[in-house]
Amino acid sequence: MRLLSSYFSVALLSLLLFANPSRANDELSPADRLIGLLDAVSTMQARFEQSSRTQEAQRGEIWLKKPNQFRLETQAPLSQTIVSDGHSLWTYDRDLEQVIISTLSNRVEELPILLLAGDAGELIDDYRVDFFEDEVQQFFLLQPLKAEGILGRLSITFEAGLPVSVGVDTATNERTNINLEIQEITNMPDDTFTFEVPDGIDVIDDRAE
Repeated sequence: MRLLSSYFSVALLSLLLFANPSRANDELSPADRLIGLLDAVSTMQARFEQSSRTQEAQRGEIWLKKPNQFRLETQAPLSQTIVSDGHSLWTYDRDLEQVIISTLSNRVEELPILLLAGDAGELIDDYRVDFFEDEVQQFFLLQPLKAEGILGRLSITFEAGLPVSVGVDTATNERTNINLEIQEITNMPDDTFTFEVPDGIDVIDDRAE
């Protein structure tokens, strides 16, 4: 099962610190804590490694820019370029020599990458958010309020104010972990989030008229 394709094409800052939370932070709900962290993300560049029990590890690099713009470059065994300009999604499979263009979904259960790239306040409306921390890390667990769709729980972990991992559980309890290594937090050229179809590549455009 091509989890990266299923979650990213079909699925991570200068943020608030919680190591010594203030009284004001103590009074925040878990959802508000998470919204505060995610809303602080405007741009991000990171290397990532995705792993699960049933799939060979997948490595690549990701760029994000709000709202809803992202670029994923993955290496073998699944060599893809996945680009969103905030409206359309291009999925280029280099092995198949094919590009699929679709309208970008705003549903985090279809595209978990939107947990970081989208509007956090809107995205978590359908989830119960739990929060806990230890001396080093802060953990958020998102449980869907409705048992439907291909995804179950989502999780995101922060360390020293940075997101270091995202977890995705399917409805059948198969777990995928995505570990992040932040490379850069800065402004990015707009053409980072555009895609030029290579010559000789088949194009399937599934967008509505």
